[in-house]
Amino acid sequence: MKFWKLQGIGNDFIAIDGRNDYIDNNTYGDLAKKVCHRRFSVGADGLLVVKDNDEADVEMVYYNSDGSRASMCGNGLRCFAKFVYDNNRVNKDEFEVSTLDGIKKIKIDLNDNKDIPESAKADVKDILVASDNLLEIVNGVLDISKIEANKIEIIKKEYDTKKMLDELSKLTKVRIGEKPIEFITKFDE
Repeated sequence: MKFWKLQGIGNDFIAIDGRNDYIDNNTYGDLAKKVCHRRFSVGADGLLVVKDNDEADVEMVYYNSDGSRASMCGNGLRCFAKFVYDNNRVNKDEFEVSTLDGIKKIKIDLNDNKDIPESAKADVKDILVASDNLLEIVNGVLDISKIEANKIEIIKKEYDTKKMLDELSKLTKVRIGEKPIEFITKFDE
């Protein structure tokens, strides 16, 4: 099953495209309980399912991690909008999403962070690097599950050790902040 793991302001979700899976909506509750379990699966607060809809551009079917169907979730809708837009399920920056709570109008902001003050752009970049690193950790945990199931695939990939350590250093310095700690990095060429 192909899925995306998304997070929105502290909540995390698993998103799947259910338009062609022919799964009855009642079965998604059982799926949500399985995939949202944090100790034995991917782990999430809820499951977002994309469905076709005659009244809106797309439908969001949302299940909580306990398998119960919910009418809506604001953070889930935010992640759902990103999922359907980034995966070309909708091809416009303004669209409608049908939910049990009614039709929601979505507008994707494509201004590429032009409204972010210059002083905050470095912090935003650090946050993006941190989120990429977190994704690597999650993927590493998933790889451990694959190893335990004897289904690991080894892929050779070159990486830049200095660049990786530079990014780690920047993140560590951000976490140190104003604390009276001296953090020094030195790389031998």
